[in-house]
Amino acid sequence: MEKEVLNKHIGKGIFWALLASCMWGISGTVLEVISQGESIPASWFLSARTLGAGLVLIVISFIKYRMQILMFLNQLKPFYGC
Repeated sequence: MEKEVLNKHIGKGIFWALLASCMWGISGTVLEVISQGESIPASWFLSARTLGAGLVLIVISFIKYRMQILMFLNQLKPFYGC
């Protein structure tokens, strides 16, 4: 039973890693095609892609760990005076 759960988690992890790698590679190719016709610097595209990935991770984390994040933010109240 425990081995089945472990295999399920490993399979899920491999799936998400492959999906993320594919999406990251596709976005790089798309950004290269877009930048060929525009005069927008590549650093802007890289920053936008990294920011987008960070926002996705924050949203996923908030959905999965909402209570822990809210408890952490509640502990910060004395530091920012609210």
